[in-house]
Amino acid sequence: MYRIGYLGTVPPLSYMWDALLEGLRERGWVEGKNIVFERRLLGTLSLWAALARFGRATS
Repeated sequence: MYRIGYLGTVPPLSYMWDALLEGLRERGWVEGKNIVFERRLLGTLSLWAALARFGRATS
């Protein structure tokens, strides 16, 4: 199963997230079936690099 990660300081805007999911569904990708999303919200930008490295190491 493929994994897509979202790192941000705020949640993605709902209309943008919905557009992403719709585009993926049109191409046969379904969350929980053949793709997984990992969403992580960070309070500070300084944690991004460490969290991104951790995600890459566990893939």
